[in-house]
Amino acid sequence: MKTKEKKYCLCCKKRNLKQICRECRLWLRFLEATFNLSIDVPLIEGIILHRNPENVIDYIISHGEEISFERENLLKRKICPLCQKPHNFKTQLCIVCNKKKKELSKKLERTLAISTLLYIKQKYEINDIFSFLLHNKTRIDWGNHQSKMENKREYRATQRMQQSIPFEKEMENAPDYILNFFKRHEDKTLLYIDGHRSNPLVVYKCNKCGKEMAVRWDSILKGHNCEAIKSSGETIIETYLGSFFKIKTQHDTLPCINPLTKHIMPYDIEIPSKKLIIEIQGEQHL
Repeated sequence: MKTKEKKYCLCCKKRNLKQICRECRLWLRFLEATFNLSIDVPLIEGIILHRNPENVIDYIISHGEEISFERENLLKRKICPLCQKPHNFKTQLCIVCNKKKKELSKKLERTLAISTLLYIKQKYEINDIFSFLLHNKTRIDWGNHQSKMENKREYRATQRMQQSIPFEKEMENAPDYILNFFKRHEDKTLLYIDGHRSNPLVVYKCNKCGKEMAVRWDSILKGHNCEAIKSSGETIIETYLGSFFKIKTQHDTLPCINPLTKHIMPYDIEIPSKKLIIEIQGEQHL
């Protein structure tokens, strides 16, 4: 007879039938009301992955405001088995691969299981599996891939392995979704990637202003305060204040949070020593 796998609570590590025991669930509801924070399993798994605390409940009690500010960066993301892109959806595949799979199933008039796609990808050693299937549908050896249960076990083992191996300032093993992003944005040059695969740190050089920037993957589309597109008034004020104080323009030291929406409000300049932030109102605000 097969022995059942022992399950433990994510928060207190005690033996339990569910991911979170009843006592910890009551504590989490209390902390959600206290910090006005949505606490779910991906957030708890992200805290364990990135911070590795001895007790999750005690960590949330002492760092509740910090967690509410950095919630999106702490979330443990899934990794799509086909394109290796991190995502937060309930499905195994990311939203792009899931859409391509449905469209290809209609064209081929065949149900495409994830285990089938993984089998073909490993056998033929290809990156873009969807275009490969579309152009070679008659010559593919579909083969006898694993059962659904075996595929689930292998998928979970692969996910754990991918999460445990971080990037270490490397460029050679950069995933395709990051390389394709920089091909589309020619004003940026990729230098290297670092950190966890669920939300890697991307270091790139702006070809417009020449600055080197380090941002998380989920924040790369927000851009940066590029000097090449700054207004003349903003440049004058930065130059004047820079002669008296040490200023920053990345606005990451002094978080300005809207008390009603809890969202971070953007601004142009911060003076950390004086705890002062400045938003320059140009013509675009009028």
